[in-house]
Amino acid sequence: MLEGRKIEGSGLGGGPRLSGVAGQLPPSPIRKLIPLAEGAERRGKQVIYLNIGQPDIPLPDQILDAFRGRVPSLLAYSHSAGLAGVRQSIARYYRGLGIEVDPESEILITAGASEALWFVLRALLDAGDAVMIPEPLYANYVGIVRMVGGRVVPVPTTIAQNFALPDIEAFLSRWTPEVKAILICNPNNPTGTVYSSEMLADLVAFAREKNLWLVADEVYREFLYGGVKTRSLLTFEGVEDHVVVIDSFSKRMSLCGVRTGLLVTRNRQLYDVLLRMGQARLSPPLLGQYLVQLILEEFSWWIDRVVEEFGRRRQVFLEAVRGLPGVRAPVPQGAFYVFAELPVEDSEVFCRWLLTDFLEVGGVDTTVLLAPGAGFYVSGGRGCDQVRIAFVVGVDRLREALEVLARALELYPHKRESAVS
Repeated sequence: MLEGRKIEGSGLGGGPRLSGVAGQLPPSPIRKLIPLAEGAERRGKQVIYLNIGQPDIPLPDQILDAFRGRVPSLLAYSHSAGLAGVRQSIARYYRGLGIEVDPESEILITAGASEALWFVLRALLDAGDAVMIPEPLYANYVGIVRMVGGRVVPVPTTIAQNFALPDIEAFLSRWTPEVKAILICNPNNPTGTVYSSEMLADLVAFAREKNLWLVADEVYREFLYGGVKTRSLLTFEGVEDHVVVIDSFSKRMSLCGVRTGLLVTRNRQLYDVLLRMGQARLSPPLLGQYLVQLILEEFSWWIDRVVEEFGRRRQVFLEAVRGLPGVRAPVPQGAFYVFAELPVEDSEVFCRWLLTDFLEVGGVDTTVLLAPGAGFYVSGGRGCDQVRIAFVVGVDRLREALEVLARALELYPHKRESAVS
């Protein structure tokens, strides 16, 4: 009988032990302040959400009406790699970009780009292995790398250089034999930086020399502004077996909630492993696949419409943010984020203040939710005066948000000394 006996290591009284990985997962800087925003809303205040990359552009009725006609009565599992017809539509989409991919053996549809990246890193990294990532970086990368037992080796970029991809010497100086992969986001989240073909070519050469995997998050590829161009890693020769591209329709089609992403690789051994992972979770979400296929085949203009709207929002944002005293905001070349430096000592304290004291001190009914910058770094002490701002609301609402931010910076009692007039 167990009654009355002490069992070493049982965790009785405090619950069974969690894994070591569980304790290493960081909170999301994008979502950690949402409870404060919800608290403000419960007090009758309005919050403009600029913390998360959630486009607010609704699907047109004509797409929704057509989609209703596509939904089958039996919502069954799909193929573990995704519906064959959907993969063929995606292959045609890539062909339009000048990239040939085999829908049968090089495309795997996933539950958003997050699952795609989790699959890929789980397949590439053993416990203790490392992946190099330019920072600031998309915060969820850190959690996913740690979930698979790996670690992030950050390669710093600077606001003074508009967060451009570092020289290869910076990668070389941080490289160790434990590094198995390089992960980039291009166009970049959180900075809006676009990596040029020349920068990417240097990175490709480095990966070939060190025999590293190259993982490219290209979910923002359509969001390019001012004639800026970029290049998919799938177009480089000589590293076909090194490259995995992570992709998603969440942003370009304004479909974040349907969770339809994908990965593309020409490495057949890796694809076979990833397919087995897909089989272990049975199938990707069904309805999102039908919706993506419908838009690709019959409403491809919708992607252009979404991108054009973000071009307008970017222009409005830049015009307004330039007038904010003490704010340093590089011009985003792509995606829909600005990674700005504020005249504050601690941006998380400031972001919390926006959702609490500012509403009383400013006598206002509207505030903004931003994402504190430190959470987008692995290197300690960086990003403490920075924030990521997502220009994901309409132009009128965006102007209002920046007016609110200007007022908040005027009233904030803890500005940097150099910013205090």
